[in-house]
Amino acid sequence: MEIALDLGRERPPSATSSLELVLPQGRDGGTLAGLGELSDLDRALLAIAAEPHPGDGEQERRARAQLGLTATGYHQLLNDLIDRPETLAIGPLLVARLRRLRDR
Repeated sequence: MEIALDLGRERPPSATSSLELVLPQGRDGGTLAGLGELSDLDRALLAIAAEPHPGDGEQERRARAQLGLTATGYHQLLNDLIDRPETLAIGPLLVARLRRLRDR
């Protein structure tokens, strides 16, 4: 599976991917700038978690559809990811929000 993260940069016409993930701007302080330190899966998990989801279970449905993960697998990987210092350094507002939600 190929995962591309579009942060508004131009890509050559030949660069295509089967999955296009875009991190939203605004609510969590903008896009995550230093994503080069994370794996493609890590970036995909953060992209899914960063998007506003209107209904219950929407993140889990997207994780299954886009990454082939079960709901439990998605949350286990995401919880491990938000405890890593490099993730906190890259997206402190997103990580703080996800930790708050987890720790309720």
